[in-house]
Amino acid sequence: MASDLADEMSASWLVEQIPDGCYLFMRVHKNQIDLEGEPFPHTFKNQPTPTDGMSTDWDKHASPRDSQRGGRNPPEDYAVIKFSAGDVRAIPRQSVVHEPLPTNRAHTEVFGEKKSTEVRERFMQVYQMIVPRGTLA
Repeated sequence: MASDLADEMSASWLVEQIPDGCYLFMRVHKNQIDLEGEPFPHTFKNQPTPTDGMSTDWDKHASPRDSQRGGRNPPEDYAVIKFSAGDVRAIPRQSVVHEPLPTNRAHTEVFGEKKSTEVRERFMQVYQMIVPRGTLA
């Protein structure tokens, strides 16, 4: 079994096209959640990475539980939200690109500027909370 895990972790996953009807899961830290249990608009931002996208997980290769457990903090510190790839692509200047990592086949980046109020409000309109903060998937 350990050799299976090692093979999986060292695998180079193929980049796939993500259909509009598929969902993207996003882990949201408890500090990014308001008192009503909703993410703040500034939650939707690009992370400082070499590619500067917003990191998500494609539901074809991950579950909400996988996404919640993928952070640096304990899983219960995170909520998990989802949105469809098609809804994200309908937001001005946003694109969805499958970018698997050696340890995360589901890893997907959402590229595009997210500093404008218009773009963040559109993300606020299309997301769905699926795992509230403080609960485990």
